[in-house]
Amino acid sequence: QQVSVAQRSVQCAKAKAAAMSGDPNTAELLGEVPEHPLSLADLYGRSLSIALLQNTTSPGRQFTTVGEGTTFSGLAASDTAVATGAAALPLILSGLINAQDPESWADALLPWEISPFWTGSYHSSIASFFATKYTGTQASDCAYSQNGTVEGQAVNNFDNLGWTMAGSGLYVGQGVDWQNVTQVRHLSRFSATAPNPFDFPVLNPFNATDGRLHITDAGLGSFGSTPVLPMLLPSRDVKVIFFVDSSSGGPGGYPDGSELFVIAEYAEGVMGYQYPS
Repeated sequence: QQVSVAQRSVQCAKAKAAAMSGDPNTAELLGEVPEHPLSLADLYGRSLSIALLQNTTSPGRQFTTVGEGTTFSGLAASDTAVATGAAALPLILSGLINAQDPESWADALLPWEISPFWTGSYHSSIASFFATKYTGTQASDCAYSQNGTVEGQAVNNFDNLGWTMAGSGLYVGQGVDWQNVTQVRHLSRFSATAPNPFDFPVLNPFNATDGRLHITDAGLGSFGSTPVLPMLLPSRDVKVIFFVDSSSGGPGGYPDGSELFVIAEYAEGVMGYQYPS
């Protein structure tokens, strides 16, 4: 059966929103989605929504529900400035954890790119993208048909904007020894989690057997803490990049340029990009 949009609502998103707003039905909602546990990223996402988003999606409701219905993919709706090209394309660079190798997950962190249109990674271990509006959908549940509709049951509304932003932030960095967080169940508590869209065998089965994606701050990886990597993709043909060096190894804590070298080494050595001169 083909459906043009998701028929199955995202009970997980509802449960998370209910938990954040004190909804008395939280327990009942959470009982419907035991495979999608809450994490600190959900709490942080609610905080970001309250601090950064206007109360336009839930007028007249509690302050704690600000941004509850705002999705990242919603920025790409047909009548928005992003969709028409009047506004710059927003890109979020997070890090994807290989939960099957938790002992060295920080070293194996992959660049995970999120835009209002597509989500995925150009890294050779994945080299796949899916529509951001279907975040939360597993490949075993649905597939795209040739005419652009969806076959099976898809999920939407999972890509809450606050939650998406939270997935790229390190909000407990000062209190957690990340090198010793080696169990997947612990990673799920600190990282943003979503159903794995790549739950099927691929040529390089990164995360193929894990039921969830584990998304965290890209700065924990080996590709730098400045989210410039997506701009180096040759096909994007970016002409000018304004780069803020976030290194602090110089005298008095000033930048020393090391961030440029870290990104250049990863771009050329791992991704195969030609670093701009």
